[in-house]
Amino acid sequence: MTTDSTPQRFVTRLTRQSEIPDMARIQYDAFNDPHSTMPDELPQIAALDVDPTVGRPPTRDESIAKTIQRFEAVWAKNKYTIVGVYLLPPTANDVDIGEGSDTDSSSLPEGSVLVGQATWQRLDEHSPLDAPEMEEQEKKEPVLIHRFMAQIHRTRETLMKGKTYWFLKVLTIDPKFQRKGLGTLLVKWGTKRADREGVNAWLESSPMGKGAYLKAGFRVLGMDRVDEPRAKKGYLEWPYMIHEPTQ
Repeated sequence: MTTDSTPQRFVTRLTRQSEIPDMARIQYDAFNDPHSTMPDELPQIAALDVDPTVGRPPTRDESIAKTIQRFEAVWAKNKYTIVGVYLLPPTANDVDIGEGSDTDSSSLPEGSVLVGQATWQRLDEHSPLDAPEMEEQEKKEPVLIHRFMAQIHRTRETLMKGKTYWFLKVLTIDPKFQRKGLGTLLVKWGTKRADREGVNAWLESSPMGKGAYLKAGFRVLGMDRVDEPRAKKGYLEWPYMIHEPTQ
């Protein structure tokens, strides 16, 4: 454990399949943080939707278990790169803390702790489309999260059709380690690769996260939305953003 006088050091590495339970917990806690000063309506409302397998909204443990299943399915597809950010133990003075490492976390010293992750995907004109699958899920079970996912994929695949780009699918940081610049480390992992290839990077942001992505070099292309009577405005909206390669 670090003390107040010991600076915390963080490093990015590729995650390993054995870390999926930790990734699922981090993702759930990040989206459902009761102490957040900038709560996001989307996960709050989505958490109220009934899980048809149990006939009620899922508990935290049930939600994490389903997220583990989704991570395992993502891992099996082998088309995403899940990058983690790790807290190093205080004694790890010889670890390269440079951004963008392509080695996995097995190279880190014992006691290193995963505190956040980002799922990146490189897409081109030959990549299979996500929207049809999401739209099928939306028809079968029109809960908020399915309607949201179908809409973001429709927008992205319409605007980026035929292009090569890096897509930031999701980024989450353990609430205990937020506001330390760790999200920026995970964003830069992908934008540096996009810059090297001379291609764009794309993401959809929560309204609260927009400022951080603007600082990372993204700009807002537009706003997407889904109608939702439980939302304060009767709908939910979020910006979709693009990062253009630096010269």
